[in-house]
Amino acid sequence: MAAKPHTYIVRVWAEPNPGGPSAWRASVLDTLSRERYYFSTPQDLARFLQEIEGIGAREDPPEEG
Repeated sequence: MAAKPHTYIVRVWAEPNPGGPSAWRASVLDTLSRERYYFSTPQDLARFLQEIEGIGAREDPPEEG
């Protein structure tokens, strides 16, 4: 039996930093539970998305060859 679709809304933005480069930020809204999750790095967002969708996270990047 196929899993029911689940929708998330992902928002990504740059937060100004007067003393240096902008800070990267993101949030994910679960449309069923209305819970919102916040992230300060792309890696944390990717890890979260992999976990909620059951996708295996890679420990090391693939080797070029």
